[in-house]
Amino acid sequence: MKRQLDGSIRCPYLDTVQRDRLDFDLELQCSVTLLRHSVYACLVCGRFFSGRGPGTPAHTHALESGHRVFVNLTSKTFHCVPDDYEIKEVGFEDIKMAIDPVFSIEKIKQLETGILAERDGARAEVVSRDVQGRSYVPGFVGMNNLGRTDWLNSVIHLLLRIAPLRRHLLLGRERAMEGHASAASRPLEILKAFGALARKTCSDSNFRAARSPMALLQAIS
Repeated sequence: MKRQLDGSIRCPYLDTVQRDRLDFDLELQCSVTLLRHSVYACLVCGRFFSGRGPGTPAHTHALESGHRVFVNLTSKTFHCVPDDYEIKEVGFEDIKMAIDPVFSIEKIKQLETGILAERDGARAEVVSRDVQGRSYVPGFVGMNNLGRTDWLNSVIHLLLRIAPLRRHLLLGRERAMEGHASAASRPLEILKAFGALARKTCSDSNFRAARSPMALLQAIS
C-alpha cells in the first residue's frame, strides 16, 4: 500500500474487485454466523461475512483466500482486510448504487415517462446494460424463479405498476418508520425488503439484468 499526499492510503488491491460476482439481492447476513449486523461483502467473491477485526469471519476469509477488498453493507464504506484501513478512492459509486439505489424526484419522472429517446427518427425506450453487457429496461426486469415463486414475481410487477406505491418505495419513505417502536415488526421487515427490491428493479445501474426476490420471500416466510 502507498500513502498519498493527503494522508490517505492507496489500496493496491482494487483491480481484484469482481463486479460480475456481486449479488446484493441475497439476504444481507453473514454466510458463516448468519448474523445480520456489521455485515461486509467480499468484493472479490461476493460472499457476505460479519465483522472485520481479528477472529471475525471477514478477517478469517481475507487471510485464507487472499481477498482484500470489502464493503460494509450498511454504511457502504470500503475497507481493506486484514490490513484494516478504509479505502477512499473514487470508482465505487456503481457498487453503492447496486447495494441500494437512490432515486430523486427527477429520476422517478424519467422512469415514469418510459425514458424515451429518438432513434433513427422514431421513439424508442432507452435500455440499460449490466456488467456482462446484457440489456434490460429499468422497471421491467426479469425475476428469478426460486422454485414455484412465479406467483410472487407477478405480484411484485403488478404492485410496481401502482404509481403512488412505486414512488413511495423508490424514495425510500418506508425507512422513516425504522425509528418507531414497531421497527422490528414483521410487516415493516416485509415493507423494507419490498422497498429494496423495488429500487433495484427500477435502477438503471444494475450489475445483473434479472433480479431475485429471495430477501422479500424470506421476509414473508
